Amino acid sequence: MNPSVFIRAIRGCISLSLCLCVSSVAGGQSLTPGAITALAFSPDGKRLAVGMYGQVSLYDSATWQYVSRTSAVEDTVRAVSFQTGGTTVAIGSGLPGRSGRITIWDTAATTPPKSFNAQSDSIEAVAWDRKGVLLIGSDDNKARLIASPPNPQGAVLDDHNGRVLCAAFSPKEGTVFATGGLDKMVKIWDCGRTKLSSTSTRARAGVTGIAFLPNGSTVIGSSLDGRIYCGTSISMPPSMSTPETALVSRTPIPAG
Repeated sequence: MNPSVFIRAIRGCISLSLCLCVSSVAGGQSLTPGAITALAFSPDGKRLAVGMYGQVSLYDSATWQYVSRTSAVEDTVRAVSFQTGGTTVAIGSGLPGRSGRITIWDTAATTPPKSFNAQSDSIEAVAWDRKGVLLIGSDDNKARLIASPPNPQGAVLDDHNGRVLCAAFSPKEGTVFATGGLDKMVKIWDCGRTKLSSTSTRARAGVTGIAFLPNGSTVIGSSLDGRIYCGTSISMPPSMSTPETALVSRTPIPAG
């Protein structure tokens, strides 16, 4: 994200908070105030998707005016992600301990969103690759690769021992993707074989966020232990990586 978009985002979040407080938006549309549980910018930075209980609303990032919304979710929205280069949003929600729902919403179309139950517990993470493959993480301790959403079929990744809280693809297309969970682990997966490539257990608490740097090989992770972790995930072809490799090193965050 370039600096101007980032500055607009900060200003917009302030404006958006005010809109939520007074429970009104442009055009006379009503928006129920409540906790904001997920956010995502469109690839061009022109739209912001805001997830809450029972809905996702879309805002224009230039004016911070309401554009549209969908209620085709289940319980609280926990994750939102725009498809690379497009207007389609993947939304993760679900009833804890009962179902995990994925909603595919084309924000530029007039057709209704399509939803399907992908897991047996709430969806905590969603991420797209450049080809439209969807990666999800769930509270049932599993991740899944869905090749052609909204078709729910896809490979189930069952190597975490806790809730899968975050997921991300490397910008290096077709190389690796990463998942992190409440089991304190960051797992790097080989895209080509959909096989576990390496695991890091350096975190002292659950891993809550993962992002790749633009170089495609450096992973940044956040943890409930109050630290940010950073390391190289692709020092060799992913098929040659060794399990249990220490991928990340901890950096304490200053208090306050």
